[in-house]
Amino acid sequence: MAAIRFWSIPAAAGSARAGYCLGLIKKIRGGSHGHSDALRFFEGAAAQGYAPAQKAIGDYYQLAAQGYPPAQEAFADYSERREIGTGAGRDLTQALAWYRKAAAQGYGPAASALARAYREGQGLAADPAQAFAWFSKAAARGDADGQAGLAAAYATGAGTPRDPILAAR
Repeated sequence: MAAIRFWSIPAAAGSARAGYCLGLIKKIRGGSHGHSDALRFFEGAAAQGYAPAQKAIGDYYQLAAQGYPPAQEAFADYSERREIGTGAGRDLTQALAWYRKAAAQGYGPAASALARAYREGQGLAADPAQAFAWFSKAAARGDADGQAGLAAAYATGAGTPRDPILAAR
C-alpha cells in the first residue's frame, strides 16, 4: 500500500506524526495484528509527546474497558507480544491518564473526551462542573464536540447556570 510506504520513511526517522499516521492506517486496515500494530505505532508517537497519539491510546483503553472486541483483542495480542500482561486495556483510569496528557498540550479532542467522562461518570465520579470546564477548554480550541458539549451544558444548566442565549451561540 502506497500510504504505508509514504509514512514508513519518516516514521523510521523518528517522526511522531508519521508514526501516528501509520497507526491510523493499521487501525483502519485491521487484519490479524492491525489493532495491536496500531497500538505499537501510537505508543511510539505518544512517547514523543504527540497529543493525537496519546488520545488514540486513551480511546483504545476506553473501548476495551467498554467491551469492544477489536480493542480487547488488540490489547491481548499486544500484551502477548510485549509481555505486559493480559489485563492491560480494561481500566478506564488509563484512558483518562492518556486523555489528560493530550489535553495538557491543548489538544481539543482529548479535552472533549475528558469532559464526556466527567459528564457521564466514566472511570471517575460524575462532575458536571468539571465536564463544563473541560468542554470549555475544548471549545476554545475549536473542537466541534467541545462546542456541542458546551452548548448542551448551557442549555440544560449542567455544571453552569442555564443560559439559552449562550447555548444558541
